[in-house]
Order: sequence, then structure tokens, then C-alpha cells
Amino acid sequence: MGWKFSEYISGRCAVVSSPIDEFKFPGQFEEKENYLTYRSTEECVEKVDLLLHDNKYRNEMIENNYSYYLNFVHPEKLILNVLKQVVENSKMVNG
Repeated sequence: MGWKFSEYISGRCAVVSSPIDEFKFPGQFEEKENYLTYRSTEECVEKVDLLLHDNKYRNEMIENNYSYYLNFVHPEKLILNVLKQVVENSKMVNG
């Protein structure tokens, strides 16, 4: 998956992906809101077809992804969120 996924998000794309359950995302990044998952070739085609023919749903997903990008993936937010997590973890360790 790598950074391609975040490039799709920042590029205002609707995303169809193989399962991403093993990855952890900050914030609210959810199936059906930000991406669709497929487990077979047929299911992939179905999900792409859905997005191609349902303009409203596709546009909602695009806007959800752009909002997610602005809040979690944009370089400034990415650094800010990492620093917040470091401070929070430091408080937990130091009591």
C-alpha cells in the first residue's frame, strides 16, 4: 500500500482497495466513507462500477477523503499530530 494510498486521498480520489485491516489510520478513516474494499476480481469490478455510476456517492467519498487529507495527511497536520502524540505519550510515562 505505502504512500500511494495517501496520494490518492490527497488527490481527491475515490478509492477501491484490497483489505487494509492490518493498517492503523489516525482519526476517522472508514470503509464505505473513505474507501471500498474488494476481496475478488469480480467484487473489485462491482465497486468500481458503483463509483462510476453513482456520482453522488463518489463525490461524497472524494470530499470525505479530501477532508481527511486536510486534517491528518497534509504535511503540517501530519507533523502536528505526531508531536501531539509524543507529548501525550510523554505525559503517560511521566505521570
